[in-house]
Amino acid sequence: MANVILSIITRIKFSVTLLMLLIFFSLFSCSNSITSIFITNETIDLGEIKKANLIKAKFEIKNVGNNELLIKKIYADCICTKVSIEKYEAKPNEVIFAQAWYNNQILGPFQQLIFLEGNTHPTRHILIIKGKVI
Repeated sequence: MANVILSIITRIKFSVTLLMLLIFFSLFSCSNSITSIFITNETIDLGEIKKANLIKAKFEIKNVGNNELLIKKIYADCICTKVSIEKYEAKPNEVIFAQAWYNNQILGPFQQLIFLEGNTHPTRHILIIKGKVI
């Protein structure tokens, strides 16, 4: 009975050690994949615009780092703004585009935030569309 318990404990220790090694190596490999991006216009000022259904803004994102860019998430701070990105990966020196559509049904100034998260430092970038609906 003691040999069986000792065998089970040894297997558990081995499994825990293996799990810890996998976690360590996965964290280590992620830290090497950080890249840098350059966003041509982080803020797009649409100026004064007439009330319409949707207004579109396009953001140019260039991977200026040495590793592949991996976009994890892109989202807006309000349901009145829809966002998309043409693809979620970009090789070094490659340019990709994100788009935002603002549903401008309310008169007056507006400012909408779009959050872009990826394997960059910092991990989150804030894009802004703003203007005034007249």
